[in-house]
Amino acid sequence: RGARRRVGAVLHRTRDRDRTCVGQVIARQVGSAQRGGRTTIDANTLTIVLPSASTVGPVDVAVTNPAGGTGTLGGGLTWTNDLPEGTVTPLATTQSQNLVFSVVLRDPESDRIDLKLEYRANGQAYQDIPADQILSGGTTGLASSPSGVTHNLTWNTSVLFSAQNANDVQIRVTPIDTIDSQPGTPVESNVFSIANNIAPTLEVSAPAR
Repeated sequence: RGARRRVGAVLHRTRDRDRTCVGQVIARQVGSAQRGGRTTIDANTLTIVLPSASTVGPVDVAVTNPAGGTGTLGGGLTWTNDLPEGTVTPLATTQSQNLVFSVVLRDPESDRIDLKLEYRANGQAYQDIPADQILSGGTTGLASSPSGVTHNLTWNTSVLFSAQNANDVQIRVTPIDTIDSQPGTPVESNVFSIANNIAPTLEVSAPAR
């Protein structure tokens, strides 16, 4: 998984005969491709670069002096997780039957994302779009990235709007981070209409002679 962010920890100071010191520990966010490492800032401070983590919450921090002595601070560092973001790309103002829409998913840690899909029409409140009406694209475990990953989904509107027309339709998408099940901010599509009951046409032709 991508890297989590942190809260730093302070440990007691130890010193060996070579004047190597272990003191305040400062952790910072790192990309998933970076490896752990350390940099000595001064006699009391090390900057520790941690590898990426796949969980959130507090962890113990332990620092060992090669010459002897270990300092441990229980719950000294807390992994946190940024919320995902989503965008619904603009839709044509009139739709019918199988409606294809695109969702762009962004997450600083590139976590997998689940989607909650809802719709509203004709001035009514939002309601869930049943999962079995999403014919393609899926709603669980979708890829994300800091810059955004686009997913195309197909909604079979003929189930909810069988031989019906609807106005003032919107889709609302809520991205949910699979690491900690926390939802991001819901995003809405533009307003459009659904035309699943188009009036028939009549053509009268003159009889052949």
